[in-house]
Amino acid sequence: MRLGLLYLRSRRAGHALLALAAAAGLEWLWANAMLHVPMLRGNIQIYVPIMFFVPLLSAAVVGAAMYSPFSELERTVSRSLPRLRLAHVVGLIAAAFATLLLAATEWRYDSAELILARNLAGFVGLSLLGASLLGSRLAWIAPMGYGVLAYRVGATGDDGYAWWAWPMQPIQNDLAWTLALGLSAVGLAIVSLLGSRDSSGEDG
Repeated sequence: MRLGLLYLRSRRAGHALLALAAAAGLEWLWANAMLHVPMLRGNIQIYVPIMFFVPLLSAAVVGAAMYSPFSELERTVSRSLPRLRLAHVVGLIAAAFATLLLAATEWRYDSAELILARNLAGFVGLSLLGASLLGSRLAWIAPMGYGVLAYRVGATGDDGYAWWAWPMQPIQNDLAWTLALGLSAVGLAIVSLLGSRDSSGEDG
């Protein structure tokens, strides 16, 4: 128990929870606002619900919370760390889901909770992969880069979206679920085993 508390304190878990709650609270206020997103190809222009960006923001918070002040040492010392890392990130994901459900109560959109849950799973997976490969401070690059790409070039022009643009797909799309959950599983496995790629010399 003491080891777990020290672990969470070193990761500033409390700050991450506050950030998740603040993000969902702000989006709750603009739950039904739309953002005009011009596509990069052709004359396609779409309006994306601002709520689509909430999982992206929450995923960036989860990735940043993977920061380790002793990353290089941790990779070689304790065999119990993978369990602690997994418990930590699963707890943060659960908290993110809870805050998203709160925000979704004001979103007038079919299957709002399921869409937010699917997209959170996929974006968190990308964020965890970013933390493992680039470090926690740059973890946001992976979900943000992919999200911008999906939202700006994912539309096909026939009221549909490319197969790889899973954040934009309807909730009934099985491939979108498979891709999102697959990314989440891979990200969880890698960050649990290896942690984030943070230099032990970084300050908090």
